[in-house]
Amino acid sequence: MKIIFLTHNYVPTICGIGDYTYHLANEMVKRGAEVSIICFSDQNPVEENNIKVYPKIKKWNYTGVQETLKLIKSIQPDWLMVQYVPHGFQRKGLPFASVLFYRALSKINVSVLTFFHEVKIRPEHALKTKILSYIQTQIADRISKRSLRIVTSIDYYKNYLAKSAKTISVIPIGTNILPIELTNDAKNNLKEKYQINGDTKVICTFGNRDVSNYLKAFDELSIEHPNFIWLICGKNSTPLETLKSKSYIRYAGKMSSEDVYKHLLLGDVFFMPDDINSDGQGGTSNKSTALACALSLGIPVVGTKGDMNNDLLKDGDNILLPDIRNKEDLFGALKSCFDSPEFASKLGKNARHLYENNLRWEVISDQYLAIM
Repeated sequence: MKIIFLTHNYVPTICGIGDYTYHLANEMVKRGAEVSIICFSDQNPVEENNIKVYPKIKKWNYTGVQETLKLIKSIQPDWLMVQYVPHGFQRKGLPFASVLFYRALSKINVSVLTFFHEVKIRPEHALKTKILSYIQTQIADRISKRSLRIVTSIDYYKNYLAKSAKTISVIPIGTNILPIELTNDAKNNLKEKYQINGDTKVICTFGNRDVSNYLKAFDELSIEHPNFIWLICGKNSTPLETLKSKSYIRYAGKMSSEDVYKHLLLGDVFFMPDDINSDGQGGTSNKSTALACALSLGIPVVGTKGDMNNDLLKDGDNILLPDIRNKEDLFGALKSCFDSPEFASKLGKNARHLYENNLRWEVISDQYLAIM
C-alpha cells in the first residue's frame, strides 16, 4: 500500500500534528506501507525509515494546491491521509483553498482519508468569532463530503461532523513522548536533585499551562500532606516568581521529550489542568498527546471535567475528572490519591490498561488499517 500524509508541519518542528504524523507514518512503514509526507516548505524535516518527505507547499492557495496535486499525481498513492486543522493550513483559520483541493481530488484516482484534529472554533459571543466558526463549519462540511473516510479523535468533534457524514471513525490520539525505562541509579539521581525522600509523594504536571489558579488547592493539600512535591516539567507559562514562592514546587524547566518522561517516572500522581471556561467548555480528552503520555505511566491521572471529556475516560475508574475551577473539588481529588493507596492503585492500573488497549501507536495504526 502506498500512502501520502498531507500535513502543515512535520518533525522536528514542535507541533502536535507533526508529531502525530511522524509516529503514525512510522507505524505504517512497519506494516509494509510505502509512505511519503507532503508538508509546508518552511520545514527542515527529518527523513528516516524510508519515509520520503516533500516540504513543497509555500502557501496554501491556488498555486499551492496545484503543486500539491501535481506531486500527488506523480507519486500515485493508494491513500491520501490529510491531517486537517483549520489554522494549520491558513493562519487565520480560513483554508478556503482546501475546498478547491478536495474538489480536484475527486478527479484523481486516490482514496482520501481526512483526520480532523480540529473542526472549528467555538461560536462564542463576539460576532467575529461566530462568523469565523460558521465559515469553518462550511469548509469542514465540504471536505467531509469529498472524503472516503473521516476520522477524528473524540466524540465532541464527531458530533460536529455528524451532519455532513454518515460514518465517522473515532480514533484517539497517541503519545508524542514514548515510554522508556529508567535505571535505578538514574532514578535515584533525579530524586536527589529534587530532594525526593523515601516517603515523599510526587505530583507531576507536564505542558505549557499557567497553574496559578490551582495553588490554593495545593496549599490546602500541603497542610494535610506536608511531605509532597509538585514537579512541573517542560515549558510553563506560570510566572517564575509564583513557582518559586511555593516550597512544595520543583520546576524542572524545558527539556527533551526523553528527559520529560524520565521525570514523569518519579510521579505518584499526574495532574493535567486543561483549559476550561466559566461555562464548563473544554476539559481533558483523548485529543491530547500529553494525556496519552500520562496514562502510559500507570499512576492516577487527575484531569479536568468539561464538555470535551470523551467516552474512553471513566471518572473514578481510569481517571479523576474534578471541576478544577472549584478549589475543594480539586483538593478532594488530589487528596484521595494520597489517602487511599488501594484506590490510587486501581486508578493507575486502569489508566495503563486504557493506554495499552487504545493509545499505543500499534493499536492506533491497526484501527486505521481496519477502515482502509
